[in-house]
Amino acid sequence: VPKPLLRALLRYVLPRDSHVADFCAGSGAAATFLNDTGLVKAYAFDASPNIKLLSKNVVDLVRVYSDQLALWMSFDISMCLTSATDFGAKADVWAQVWKNIAPHTNRAAILSCGTG
Repeated sequence: VPKPLLRALLRYVLPRDSHVADFCAGSGAAATFLNDTGLVKAYAFDASPNIKLLSKNVVDLVRVYSDQLALWMSFDISMCLTSATDFGAKADVWAQVWKNIAPHTNRAAILSCGTG
């Protein structure tokens, strides 16, 4: 995720002291960047196999497109900035993603939907 995008989210979108879930975190670089600012608390999740090992325990394994998602808390902001690429045009997958993100989101969800 480009740092200018993350800076813009911090400046204009993400409330100070909020809890942010990145459900498409990959290596967790975006969550690490957000945490390093001290302005928000970010949590990283990804569906990649062995993601905890690959990210050195920075990212937790969560399949946001799975049947039912149950996490220990809800977040002020949920985001998946690579969702257009991850889920494509599969309506059933998008429906499940929204069903899983909604109960874990208190204020807003930020998902990329692609172009066109």
